Amino acid sequence: MHTLAKTQNRRFRAITHLHSPASDGPASPLFPYVEAGIRRICGPERARQVNWSECLIPFTQLESIAAGRHLDIDVLCLTDHVGLRSHELHARNLQLAKTYPRVILGVELSCTVWSEAEARYKRAPEILLYGPPHLRDDDPDAPYYGLTQADLDTLYADCVPEGAEDLEFYSTLALIEKWGYAYALPHPMDGHDLTFPELQAVISQVRAVEILNGGFPADSAPHLARWVAFHNALIDDPRQQNVLSHDARDYAERLASNGSRPLLMLGGSDAHLRDLDRVLTLFKPQGDNRHEPARQFLDLLLAADPTAAGLSIKGDGQSWMRLYGEAGRIATLNIWHNRRLFRGRTLATIGITASIIRERLKTYASRADRRMAELAAFADALPNIPIDFLEEMDNPPAWQTASQLT
Repeated sequence: MHTLAKTQNRRFRAITHLHSPASDGPASPLFPYVEAGIRRICGPERARQVNWSECLIPFTQLESIAAGRHLDIDVLCLTDHVGLRSHELHARNLQLAKTYPRVILGVELSCTVWSEAEARYKRAPEILLYGPPHLRDDDPDAPYYGLTQADLDTLYADCVPEGAEDLEFYSTLALIEKWGYAYALPHPMDGHDLTFPELQAVISQVRAVEILNGGFPADSAPHLARWVAFHNALIDDPRQQNVLSHDARDYAERLASNGSRPLLMLGGSDAHLRDLDRVLTLFKPQGDNRHEPARQFLDLLLAADPTAAGLSIKGDGQSWMRLYGEAGRIATLNIWHNRRLFRGRTLATIGITASIIRERLKTYASRADRRMAELAAFADALPNIPIDFLEEMDNPPAWQTASQLT
């Protein structure tokens, strides 16, 4: 067990976003395109038999980290994808949480939101859900931090409206807040279909935002950092809106109308294959709190003023080219593992599936670029606010310079 006496001169190192082999492949936004490639080769019947994993990190490697034998991590958040089709907590992840107190058993919830303009439900940002800031003691002999299966069953019973294919974002957020559970918004610029104004509405209502994600390019990080710093400055002094640009003033009015709270900035690894500690969130021990770092992390996410936590982010994102490569490698390994279904056409399946994924990612990158341009314009119009949350980085990437962050 960690104690404050041992750690008062260092910051806790947290992997706040990580997947395991139990992560639901069909919950991944790329899966429909993977499925299309497989179906084209072997038909719908055999396509349904494919056992697709979006994460190829071995359980043994996760256990090594959880046990403290690898990577020197204080908090390990397992956040597998779940969706309406499949939302069961995996027994091996549950056992890891019960065995090692540095583990938080969370999930990454796929969400949807109704668009009045388009008259349809569309893909919303996901939610990293971590659970309450106390041990779950359903099994008194093996308490743990994180979620229970009953939590997920209740969410999917109460927050999937008729006609929707997954959880409705705002009703899900309301129930999580009612429960008092810790959560965060991952990669807000990627993985959804919202317009930038719709995204502003989402961010204005959450408690924590992942501004740097190891699975996506880091271009958006300085702009998101400026946005969050502006958000928090407005919470401290709403009078600043009198000197703002039109777009910034609209956002300030939104904050004033919905009683928003300060935002915490996180960095998430989001690894599915390798480089598990490519992005870390670092935070100071909390006062005289002698709980495990996992408990302190949950407390931090729910604190009235999380900005006083001495938090910093360590790591960097990846290029679109490397993202293509990682997606292609996962697809290739999955197809190889399922090769018995392809009747000797494994190479053709790999080629067609890779082509579909490549075209999808090009479209995905183009959409992200448009959102990025709107984010940059919004952030550039904000007042200059000092930002020092990245001071712990050993080798700051190119985007983390004083001229960009102040």
